[in-house]
Amino acid sequence: ATSLMADVPLAAFWLAALAFWERALDGGEFRKIWTALTWLCAVAAEITAYQGLGLPVLLFMQASFRSRWRLGVVMALAAWLPFFLWVIEVWRAYHIMPMLQAPRTELSLLGEVAHGLQWPLAMEKTWVLAMYLGIAFGFYLIPTLFALGKRRTGALVFSAMGWSLAGMGHLSNANSLFQLVWGFLLMALGWTVVLSLFSSFSQHPKATRPVGPTAIFLVWTAGFVLFQIGPAPFAAPRYVLLLLPPLFLFLMAHSHDRPGLWKLATVGSVLLGLLVARAEFNFAQAQNLMSLDLPKDSGVIHVVGEMGINASTQHPRFERLVPKQHQDHPPEYVLI
Repeated sequence: ATSLMADVPLAAFWLAALAFWERALDGGEFRKIWTALTWLCAVAAEITAYQGLGLPVLLFMQASFRSRWRLGVVMALAAWLPFFLWVIEVWRAYHIMPMLQAPRTELSLLGEVAHGLQWPLAMEKTWVLAMYLGIAFGFYLIPTLFALGKRRTGALVFSAMGWSLAGMGHLSNANSLFQLVWGFLLMALGWTVVLSLFSSFSQHPKATRPVGPTAIFLVWTAGFVLFQIGPAPFAAPRYVLLLLPPLFLFLMAHSHDRPGLWKLATVGSVLLGLLVARAEFNFAQAQNLMSLDLPKDSGVIHVVGEMGINASTQHPRFERLVPKQHQDHPPEYVLI
């Protein structure tokens, strides 16, 4: 593709900032270096994707739970400052407000948010979110239920409610029996694992709960769940990417019980991830226009398409078809 999806770099900068900040709060002779790296990664996350604007909130919480709230305020404001300076500069130079104005209303941030907040779409995104979480954490269902012990009944009851909600939504959208059953099972796994995690945590004695990290993980999780269900313009796995780390850390908090099952679940998740990555690679190769049987004497072939197809326009034989560019002399060959 000629463009880069920002979600993976966002996740990298986000996690790096939290890790560096933890090192900085520990003190030591390199604390200034860790602090500088935290600031750089936080700013990079913000200019990579707008979701990065939520990161300084977690940095402030990290510092506050370490009795360093003043330092947390300074870091949060310092991380936000470059973004707001950029907004001011764009307004000064072009008299437009970034994110709020675009060539078309539907391309602006407000247009996308208004689209994402429509009730039917919000419900669909909720069901799909559960399906994505089922794919990501489905292998951990059995060890999670074992970790719950006698407390698993409540988790299963709440999960059954989730299954019913997911099933009702999926019934109206499935085009085949396989799609219906497969999607239903994935959603069931998502609801079961996530609800089991929080049910298990609620049973821990308050004296043994790590209050600071738990609060950060809960805010982190709630923020991205609300983003996916609400402002996100559509359901996409990339929007769920930053929801996975805090949930995975919740899982690891229970990995001391039956460690063999947890290791087996991790191996299964890794293998599934590798299979998905291979499938994505094969799909990307399927969009290679040079592999098609095309006329050899056609000259320049004009191309219409997105994502991987854009890469082919870098070859001299292909040219991207621009609207209204060829009204007088239509191209002889067009690939769509």
